[in-house]
Amino acid sequence: MRIRIQRPLFAAFFGVIGLLVVLIVLLVSSGLRVGLAGLLAVLVALAAAYMISIALTSPLVLLAKRARQFSEGDYSVRVPDAKVTELQDVADAFNALAAELQSQFTELGQEREETQTLIDCMAEGVIALSEDARVVRMNRSARALLELSDIPDLSPISSVVRDNKLRSIMEDSVIRPGNSDEVEVNGRHLLVSSRALDPGGTVTTLLDISEIRWLEQVRRDFVANASHELKTPLTSIRGYAETLLDDDPPGKLKLEFLTLIRKNTLRLEHLVEDLLDLSKLESGGWTGRRELVDTKGVAEEAWQVVRDIEDKDGITFDLLGNVSVMGDREGLFHVFRNLLENSIRHTDSGGSINVSMALTQDSMVEVVISDDGEGIPAESLPRIFERFYRSDSARARDFGGTGLGLAIVRHLVSEMGGEVAAESQLGQGTTVRFTVPAG
Repeated sequence: MRIRIQRPLFAAFFGVIGLLVVLIVLLVSSGLRVGLAGLLAVLVALAAAYMISIALTSPLVLLAKRARQFSEGDYSVRVPDAKVTELQDVADAFNALAAELQSQFTELGQEREETQTLIDCMAEGVIALSEDARVVRMNRSARALLELSDIPDLSPISSVVRDNKLRSIMEDSVIRPGNSDEVEVNGRHLLVSSRALDPGGTVTTLLDISEIRWLEQVRRDFVANASHELKTPLTSIRGYAETLLDDDPPGKLKLEFLTLIRKNTLRLEHLVEDLLDLSKLESGGWTGRRELVDTKGVAEEAWQVVRDIEDKDGITFDLLGNVSVMGDREGLFHVFRNLLENSIRHTDSGGSINVSMALTQDSMVEVVISDDGEGIPAESLPRIFERFYRSDSARARDFGGTGLGLAIVRHLVSEMGGEVAAESQLGQGTTVRFTVPAG
């Protein structure tokens, strides 16, 4: 049985009981004077014992209190200095232990925050799963890819992921880690990979490869369209040339064949030139100069070139406004030429093409090119600035269009610091607006 002295008063109490017993013995066995002297000595010894008990027990009680606070996670507690050398050694050891543990826990906390910050800053989505497929941690990118807000800790993955295929992949990852698969979620192509963790569970990464898949599709479309655009005029040229070589057609028919050969040759030439221009723009090989350009003069020059090439009469051309811009003159000429070519090709005789320009409030010049031609179907309008896209492919080929003009316009305007957009209704004409920084 252990006796725990919690206060110095208890020690003094037991001391008084012992001293009274001693005093009674002295009074009985000795005279009164001897008894009183013994009583005085006992009182002095009692006072000394009381003071010593306070000096010894109070630091021990405080040390026990601080130890309980320390065990509860309060690592900032310290023990004050003690007057007894042995107790001071204990206090110093306790304070040193508390300081060391506090420092280590602070460093661990900082490292954990840094690790979490790094994980959250990763472009890839990271999801840590427990052995029973519960979410231990999910970074910001994963929540964005899956369109999730904050989720409770240790939520089952089945209640977090809505896509059936992705949910099945992640549930299987805790059983068979190390697999990779591709899945489409919320319109994004995700590459899902899982790796086993040593303590148990898995970590799954979600890599957004939507842009890669889009570029692959663009490449396939580009190769298919370019091959088709090259093959069509080459087939015509070969057919007409073989006819001229094998037969001896009349002079009028021969002239017609040669004219068609020349037309398809020019079409091939324009296609190659547009491909080279577009390649230069998309690769960053073209950098527009910053010079003051007379917009009205460039528009008039482009109209003269387009009218001579298309050889189309009966179309009214109006040009309103005269605002200088800060851009590249050659690039601006190509923008006007491509847009005016589209307008004149799709506008019948008796129609009109209008060009207007005005200064906007944000120090930009807005140029508007409108016609009253055949217009563009609503479903085709969002795609007209794509390469090789034509809302009416058959008619565009008859006119000799390559399907690259508007894609070149978009890149040129963007390089000069502006934007381009189109509005149209089928049968009611088309309006194209683009902006260039004002001069």
